[in-house]
Amino acid sequence: MIDRRDPVPGHPLRATTNQDSADPRMKTPLIQALQSMFKRPHSVLELLLLGGFFLCTFVSPDLLATTPPGNGPAAVEADDSTVIMAVLFGLALVVLAALVVGGLVLWGKKQDDTKHMMSFCIKYLIDTQDETERCNAATALGDANEPGALLVLLDATSDENAEDSVREAAAAALSVMGQKYRKFRKVIKNLTSAVEDADHQKIIDILSSNFEGKGKKYVQTAYVISREYMRLGNYTDAREWIRVAAFRNRKNHTYGKQIRKLADTCNERLFGEGDRLFNTGYYHDAKAQYAVASHGLGDAEKKRFASYLREACVYCKLEDYQDADQALLQALQHHHETDSTLTLNKLLQKLLDQSESARLTEQEREQLNAQIDECVSDIMRKLTLATYFFTH
Repeated sequence: MIDRRDPVPGHPLRATTNQDSADPRMKTPLIQALQSMFKRPHSVLELLLLGGFFLCTFVSPDLLATTPPGNGPAAVEADDSTVIMAVLFGLALVVLAALVVGGLVLWGKKQDDTKHMMSFCIKYLIDTQDETERCNAATALGDANEPGALLVLLDATSDENAEDSVREAAAAALSVMGQKYRKFRKVIKNLTSAVEDADHQKIIDILSSNFEGKGKKYVQTAYVISREYMRLGNYTDAREWIRVAAFRNRKNHTYGKQIRKLADTCNERLFGEGDRLFNTGYYHDAKAQYAVASHGLGDAEKKRFASYLREACVYCKLEDYQDADQALLQALQHHHETDSTLTLNKLLQKLLDQSESARLTEQEREQLNAQIDECVSDIMRKLTLATYFFTH
């Protein structure tokens, strides 16, 4: 009979003597692993391996062995061993479950901390004006391994208005990310090459194919693509992507005033192009450009950019006085009640009034048309100057 007071030498459950406890090697496999677990977040796989080690160490294969049934002392001892086995096995499962749950909690906390830190660094890189802080934020984002961080670093690298030190820090961080972020290693390499070559269309194509579609809706993607279209001078497509960025930004709040500034710049450029065509006498082209510039704008933006007033002027140049009168009416409703617009309204009403127009001589009609033309030129001169000072 095996005396339980004298465990089998070498058995995992043998009693620990004072000499054993004094040996630091006795606590190295398990105790040190448990201690280190709380020093840094471990992956779930590490915790499972640790639990497996615990289970294999404390649940002896001898305890799992079956013994024949009987009524003698051997059977009683076998029953006691079975109870001990069941208790230890249950404890091992509890410990293993606790380790798994603890690992998941620690992993989740680490992910939350990483996401929070990434958002913090992104906002610093975008919003702050301090050059050193922007460089530090860019460097920190190199370890983020997140698409959002990648896109912000790309934009900082391409930003011609940023300080050289910031652009260099962003480029270096992007290079570091390319070495660590295997999923996008090739993408980062291609993007870096496109930035060096100032190939804006290639950047747009890479971003569209890798960060758009299939449920991917990063606000940074739309923002960076809009910036690249602006660098190409394509303000129509740029503005469409700005609208996408503004919609996505309502959820993430990544960008503050930057989106509004880009939208204003695009609108001014689009209306400015219409003014250029108007001033060079291409009135049909100017009319089409004003229609493009006004497309998708709300009443507040149309009022701000005097959309209807510009349309009224170009209709006058095309001698389409009926549409000019309707557009001018909209402009007056938007409170563009300057001396010039009020004068233009009176002249148009006089021309369109059939009873009064019928009494006009040919010479008086020509004089009225000349007055309308002069008034329109005065209005457009003021609008063009306002656009120029805004964009320069």
